[in-house]
Amino acid sequence: MEGSVLATSCPASRIDSPPVIAAWAAVKYRVGRRLASSQTLRGLPASVFPLVLSHGKERRRSRETEARIHIDRKLYFNESFKRQEEEEAREAEAEISCPVDCVREVRTYAEFERVLHDAEQNNALVVVDFYNSSCGSCKYILPQFIKLCKRGCGEECAVENEKGVMFIKHNVRDEYDDLTDLARFYSIRSVPMFSFFVDGCRIEQFPTRDRQKLEQNVQLLLTRYFN
Repeated sequence: MEGSVLATSCPASRIDSPPVIAAWAAVKYRVGRRLASSQTLRGLPASVFPLVLSHGKERRRSRETEARIHIDRKLYFNESFKRQEEEEAREAEAEISCPVDCVREVRTYAEFERVLHDAEQNNALVVVDFYNSSCGSCKYILPQFIKLCKRGCGEECAVENEKGVMFIKHNVRDEYDDLTDLARFYSIRSVPMFSFFVDGCRIEQFPTRDRQKLEQNVQLLLTRYFN
C-alpha cells in the first residue's frame, strides 16, 4: 500500500546471545581474581617481602654453584685426560727404548753407501725411513718403525737383526734446513717416505704412516728376495 511502512521483525540483541554472556562472565571472573590477589598482597605484612627476595637470591646462588661445579668437573676431567696421555706417552717411550739403537741414523750420502755395501755383503734387506724432525706424521710412525726393528733384535739388539733386515733413518733436512744430498739423489718429495734396497738397488718406495702396510711389505720382500 502506498505510503505505508513495512514492519520487519527486530533480531535478538547480540549482547543477550549465550557466547557473549559466557565471555563477559569469564572476563569478570579474571578481573575479580586479580583484584582479590592485589588486595591479598596489600594485606600481607612487610616482613614477607624480604623472604620472597631471599628466595630469589637463593635460586641465583644455587645456579651459580651448579655452574662452578660444572666448570670444576670439566677441569678435573681435562687434567685426568692429560695425566693419562702423559702416562701413555711414558709407557710408549719405555716400550721402544733399546739398550742400543737398532735403527741406525745416517747423515751423509757416503755413509749410506757404506750401509748399502755392508747389506750387500751380508745379504740383507735395507729399509730406510726418510723423515723430517718437524713432521707430525714422521713422529707418529717412528715408534712403530722402531718396534719392527726390535722384533728382530737379538739379546745384543744389533743393527743387523736375525731376519736379515737393516733399519735406517735419515733426516732429509740439514742444519741449514736445506734438502740433503741423499734426499735429492733419491728424489724424496714428501715424508715420511720409506725406501727398500736389495743388493744396493732401490726396489720399492712409498710414503705411509701405516705400520701394518710397512710390516707386510717387509715380509713380502724378505720372502721374494731372501728365501
